[in-house]
Amino acid sequence: MLEESTPYTYEWKISRLSSSEDESRYSDMFTVGVYKWKVYMRPRGDSNNRGKNLSMFLWLYNTEDLASNEKVNVRFVIRLKSQNNVVLRQPEVLTTWFSRSIPIYSRLSCH
Repeated sequence: MLEESTPYTYEWKISRLSSSEDESRYSDMFTVGVYKWKVYMRPRGDSNNRGKNLSMFLWLYNTEDLASNEKVNVRFVIRLKSQNNVVLRQPEVLTTWFSRSIPIYSRLSCH
């Protein structure tokens, strides 16, 4: 069964981001409907793009609350903005399924 959700915007302000930084960062948890989410960032890219770009991921944080066969269909955009609130990268709107076995989805990579 598909349920409609109210559109939701979460803004994560990241201070002092360095291009040489290697440590992963996680946003605070935010809730949309009954689902808890985080945004996960790798400043120097993921394992496929190590040292080449910044990678960001949407993470369904409470997968243990899902039934074993339950899936969550999500439509989302991850935007990267400058300190002046200018969009640096405008990716397409994505739609994907999250589940216990697929809790993280990545689509934003910036060089």
